[in-house]
Amino acid sequence: MSDIASNPSPTDSSAPSAELIRSLTGDLPCVQCGYNLRGVSVLSPCPECGTSVRATILARVDPYASVLRPIRRPSLLASGLLAWSGCALAAALSVWSLRAIDAASFMLDRPIVAARPIALLVPIFAALSGLGAVVLVRPHAGIPRWQSALALLGVAAYAPLVWTLWRLHAQIDLANPMPFFKPLGMPYERSLARLAVAGLLLAIVVGLRANARLLASRSLLMRSGRVDRQTMLAMAAAVLLASAGDGLHLLADAWEGAAFWARTLGLFLIAVGSMLLTVGLVGMVVDTWRVREAILRPPLSRREAIGP
Repeated sequence: MSDIASNPSPTDSSAPSAELIRSLTGDLPCVQCGYNLRGVSVLSPCPECGTSVRATILARVDPYASVLRPIRRPSLLASGLLAWSGCALAAALSVWSLRAIDAASFMLDRPIVAARPIALLVPIFAALSGLGAVVLVRPHAGIPRWQSALALLGVAAYAPLVWTLWRLHAQIDLANPMPFFKPLGMPYERSLARLAVAGLLLAIVVGLRANARLLASRSLLMRSGRVDRQTMLAMAAAVLLASAGDGLHLLADAWEGAAFWARTLGLFLIAVGSMLLTVGLVGMVVDTWRVREAILRPPLSRREAIGP
């Protein structure tokens, strides 16, 4: 940090400059033990645990902090972000639970009634995720109108998504159980519903990504490249991969002699795409947790920590 580490005096090369011996003027908890370093020289160690003060400055002081727009309701925004990502992951895990039940039903050669309540959880979690996404429409002032309008369209896409997920898992799948274990492939209506879900997920990603990245800029970890900042793009790619599998299922009947291989490749693409989407959702939950910390406990600027 250039304004902390100045050149030594020309009269004494071993003497620290006035910048280096400056004491901290703001409250700064030690990165190791939490001791308040206010009044301690930036060259000194922490009086409590001996950790270098400069290490704490590098960890807790953000040069970009003074230009970030203030957030009026940080607790509401942080809770909404966690609900958005956490409930989306919960919906995906519910779908994986349904597929696990299908596998168990296939091996036991009898349906398992536990699938019905879990099938209802998928649209419920999706609806809760949509409610959490509302905070992304205008998280703070200064956001361009087109960007807020795009985020609003992304949130609006949750309504048809919830209905389609309910139709897919609570109606189609319950009427035609074990769709991935049928010799003739999945029902035509199911593939169409999955493609509709994929299109809506892409609309949500496109709509919310700009404001989500704007909030991510509050985390120094993300700006320094130590946290993946392309999670939403990766999830969009995973959705497209799974959609290619559903497209193969729709075209399988038209390919005489190759229907079996088309369905097999389609199942493979669906499985890989769904797995990658779930991994992306896990990464999104981790990233939103880091952003939540930056929102609730914004870092100090250099001026706040060491004075003008």
